[in-house]
Amino acid sequence: MLKRIHHYSLYLLLTFTLLGTNAFGNIRADLAEDYHADINVREVTTNCSPEIAAWSRILHLPCGLYWCAIWVNAKYYICGIKGAMSAWSPDWFPKNRLITYEECKQGDVGGIYSIKEGRIFHMFFIDGKNGRRDLDTYEGNSNAGGSNNGIGVFHRLRDKDEVYAYADWIDN
Repeated sequence: MLKRIHHYSLYLLLTFTLLGTNAFGNIRADLAEDYHADINVREVTTNCSPEIAAWSRILHLPCGLYWCAIWVNAKYYICGIKGAMSAWSPDWFPKNRLITYEECKQGDVGGIYSIKEGRIFHMFFIDGKNGRRDLDTYEGNSNAGGSNNGIGVFHRLRDKDEVYAYADWIDN
């Protein structure tokens, strides 16, 4: 009897995971609720705070590094979503995960490209679309001006043309 219950529980878990839900509801909504809660996180010292230190420990990294990808990684990890497990933002945009602006949904990630760096150098969560051209984003290691080395977690409105790439780690 216990073996049958265990198999049924495993079946339900896999079914919910494959359908983009978990035992508590929609995984994208749960993820958004988690990253929304970080809106008041601010650095105490350069690129570090108790929250940033905890997120960095998930990747076994010290506090003090650029942390936009560390934050995204932590939010996925906490919500049980397999992400890139990387603090290097380009790792979050492999070809098999790329999607278009039209396909992006809440919980997907966006990346900003730097010509100077020659790579994606900042990433964030897509929270939704606002009109025909704008995206609501939640960004770690940012500021009100959209810096890639800011002071905390911010809710921003970005023009879709600012975004170099979109990636889906939930359904793709």
